[in-house]
Amino acid sequence: MPKTKQKDYGFIELSPGQDPIVDIVAIHGLDGHREQSWTAENGKMWLRDLLPDDIPNARILSYGYDADTRSFSRTSTQNIFRHAEAFAEDLSRLRRAADPKRPVIFLAHSLGGIILKKALVLCHCADFKTGYHLRDISTSTYAILFFGTPHSGANGIQLAEWMGRVLSMCMSTNDRILKALNRDSSELENIQRLYLPASERINTIFFYEEYATPIVRGMEEL
Repeated sequence: MPKTKQKDYGFIELSPGQDPIVDIVAIHGLDGHREQSWTAENGKMWLRDLLPDDIPNARILSYGYDADTRSFSRTSTQNIFRHAEAFAEDLSRLRRAADPKRPVIFLAHSLGGIILKKALVLCHCADFKTGYHLRDISTSTYAILFFGTPHSGANGIQLAEWMGRVLSMCMSTNDRILKALNRDSSELENIQRLYLPASERINTIFFYEEYATPIVRGMEEL
């Protein structure tokens, strides 16, 4: 079923922190939302309702972008590069208003992890003179927590593309990003190749499922 949700894009501050010494930045995944993706069925949004109690001196931010693959209204035509570029510029602008060199910890889910990696590549490769504001993000990144990010692509993408073609008869669909997420995608390989030198000093933790995830009734992702 298509998702019907309010289109909330850009950054939202979930907690300002008490004399913050670190920024915690979350970015959602495919068909996600900057608040709903981090909210449990009981309505608890752990980034806002729980995390500040454990880390009171952290400013907590969540980023939203158009990651819809289908919609009754319209879907974005942006690709991974454009999403990453917008994310990096928006974050840099937000941090310049506070402390551009404050350490950053990223929480990235699914497609959000790919966009984050591309954004950090852009920051790492930015010109020292004209792109110093982006390099500040690269040098300030302390850690990344990846949640179910398809670093080498994912199974089930071709099925999702097929479903998109069927649904395109009655709604707007977008398969540009889905194509990039196919297993052994050349775009993902290129992002990973450039990301490795950009992440040498970054502490990284990976979270992933150990069981197959149902993607359609009666079928499972391998």
